[in-house]
Amino acid sequence: MRTVAGGDRANSAGAHWRIRYKLGVTYQGVVLGPDGDIWMCDGGFGSTLDRFPRHGPVQKYQLGYEPAQLTVGSDGAFWLTTNGSTILRVTTALKITAYPVTDFLAGGIVTGGDGNVWFVEQFHIGRITPRGQLKEYPITIGSKQFESIGETGIAWGPDGHLWFGASAYGDFIVNLDPATGAIRTVAADDISGGPVIAGPDGNIWYTNGWTRSYQTALVQLTPSGQATTYDGPQGYIQPGTPQGMIAGPDGALWFVTQHVSGSRVIGGGLVRFDIGKHRFTANASPQGYEWQWAPAFDKSSNVWMSANNQAQIFRQR
Repeated sequence: MRTVAGGDRANSAGAHWRIRYKLGVTYQGVVLGPDGDIWMCDGGFGSTLDRFPRHGPVQKYQLGYEPAQLTVGSDGAFWLTTNGSTILRVTTALKITAYPVTDFLAGGIVTGGDGNVWFVEQFHIGRITPRGQLKEYPITIGSKQFESIGETGIAWGPDGHLWFGASAYGDFIVNLDPATGAIRTVAADDISGGPVIAGPDGNIWYTNGWTRSYQTALVQLTPSGQATTYDGPQGYIQPGTPQGMIAGPDGALWFVTQHVSGSRVIGGGLVRFDIGKHRFTANASPQGYEWQWAPAFDKSSNVWMSANNQAQIFRQR
């Protein structure tokens, strides 16, 4: 594994934030819906799927389950993980179908290049077709049982395999071949159990909660398993961050992060990583609104972030 010190830059000139309040919520997963609106999961007391129309107030739809992460499936419906053992399919007409799974749903969910939805359970990787046919793959090599790490993301890689974080007497990025169920592993010290995504450069990207220098870091992993670590911005040093990451329409990686002191979030924001230049650009959150969870781009290339007690919008002029 190589380690590279990433370039560091402060807030972009002309950038600004907008806070859309919705008190009493715990927004987590966020996605651009097939209708062109932003949708967020309220996994707190509300247990709702919330729609943010381009014009008008927030619309809240009761699910009866606590949602966590979501993806738009190849069928145009939303597919959600929950804080339990149930996958939800929700149409834009608000028809809800629940599918029980074997384990606790531990992490992310993604729409694969095969048209199916893939998700992380505690000891399995699940696949569900648009028609609701479920198959679960144990995360094992021989008699060795792996357990997914924290709220690990899951990515459909350029090799047509699934990539995610798991542990078994050590931390690993795991590659699952959906055709055979076979898995292979790449050692991943200090993996945070956070996002794992397919980058626009044809590689897998994931986050370390911290490196030996106690900096948040990004790791680039080639399909063959070669890893390069990029030390993150100095102003966002804290184990356990970033929380969410996406590939932007500009070809860069965007992630949200937090700076925690004791039990308090005292800083954080939105960070852009230019893959070609190895440069981080940090955009600090407005004071008092630092707890972001996950980002998504809208149709106007604004970045929406789910957060505790509010939704946030970041614009670059």
